[in-house]
Amino acid sequence: MAEIAVAENPAFEVSRAELDRDTGMSFTVDTVLEFQERYGNEIYFIIGMDAFSEIASWRLPEKIFNSCNFAVIGRPGWDAETTIGKIEKGLNAGENSPLFKVMEVGVAYSFVGSPYRIVFYSEKELDISSSLVRDRIMKEKPVADILPEGVAKYIKKKGLYV
Repeated sequence: MAEIAVAENPAFEVSRAELDRDTGMSFTVDTVLEFQERYGNEIYFIIGMDAFSEIASWRLPEKIFNSCNFAVIGRPGWDAETTIGKIEKGLNAGENSPLFKVMEVGVAYSFVGSPYRIVFYSEKELDISSSLVRDRIMKEKPVADILPEGVAKYIKKKGLYV
């Protein structure tokens, strides 16, 4: 479905890196480091603010912050300051944890010691989720405003989420 979604836009490419990795579990840090090696240092991790707020609980979050830029997309009920506060609290949890701080730099944020930036895009919050897509499909409601046409056709053809 990801391939269908971006098929018409040459600026996007779908990666099978996590699917093809033969090490068992796949962690975001491994994917980010692989992409950095493959594409260079100017990579952007696009993520919803709700998911980004949990990054302190991921494997090696400091290494992720030190390996890529972040484009954090607004989600209803989330704001940048609260999200940054939650991340700082999570990174500094535990008595043996070193102190980590996310700094404000101009209109972006930066993880201390990292050359990469965290930019929040909150002007247009996206209230789209996999749960919303499944719910609409199960109730036979329109999905044209939340899914590319090709993806909607694929889901219907395969009888997914019914």
